[in-house]
Amino acid sequence: MPQRPRYPSQSAIVYMVLRTAGILVNIVFLVFLGGLTEIHHETYPVAYVAAVWALCADALEVGVLLNKSRSIPRLSGGGQLTLDVIGLFLLPAAVLNWVMSNPPRDYEPSREVDEATTWTGNVLWVGSACLGIRLILSVAVCVDFCLARRRKQG
Repeated sequence: MPQRPRYPSQSAIVYMVLRTAGILVNIVFLVFLGGLTEIHHETYPVAYVAAVWALCADALEVGVLLNKSRSIPRLSGGGQLTLDVIGLFLLPAAVLNWVMSNPPRDYEPSREVDEATTWTGNVLWVGSACLGIRLILSVAVCVDFCLARRRKQG
C-alpha cells in the first residue's frame, strides 16, 4: 500500500484542519461534561470515554501528519477508519448514557435548574459537532482509501 500523504500536501492539510477542529471540539465537550457532572452530581463514563478516545485518535494523527522526518509511520486507511468508526459509535452511546442517567424530574423553578438546562443544551450541541466531525473524517478516510486502491490497481 502506498504511503498516505503528509504535510504539506493538500489532503494532509485538510485532515490536519479537521483533526485540529476535532481536538478543540472534544476539549470543549470535556469541559461541558465536567460542568454537567458538577451540576447533576453524576458522572457519564461513556461520554468521557468517547471524548478521550476521539482526542487521542485526533492527536495521534495530527502528530504523525506534522512529522516531517517520517520517522513515525502513519496508520493505514483501514486502521484510521477503525479508530474513527469506534468514535462514531461511542458518541451516540454517550448521549444514551446521559439520557439514561438523567430521568425527567419535577423541579421547582430555580437558578440551578436554569443553569443545568443551559449546560445540557451546550453539551448536546458540542456533542453533535463532535459526531459531525467524526462522520466527515470517516467519509474522508473511506474516500482516500478507495482512491489509493484505485490508483494502485490502475
